[in-house]
Amino acid sequence: MLSCKELTEQAGDYLDKQLPLSKKLQLKMHLLLCLHCRCYLKQLRTTIRLIKMTPQIINDEKAQQIVDEIFNHQIK
Repeated sequence: MLSCKELTEQAGDYLDKQLPLSKKLQLKMHLLLCLHCRCYLKQLRTTIRLIKMTPQIINDEKAQQIVDEIFNHQIK
């Protein structure tokens, strides 16, 4: 079975439907047993959905500023 670390490394491919069937089944089995990874995947889906809703005119500098602010907020 996958570890939590392995799941987080493969979550993007899972959401993009890029995993082979065997990995997808391992990931789903892990999700059945791990509340923390279910929450992580839900947060990742939400983040992706929100990013898709934002205007695409944010430049790289502004995007980095936003990422830095989120990161600094999570550390506190």
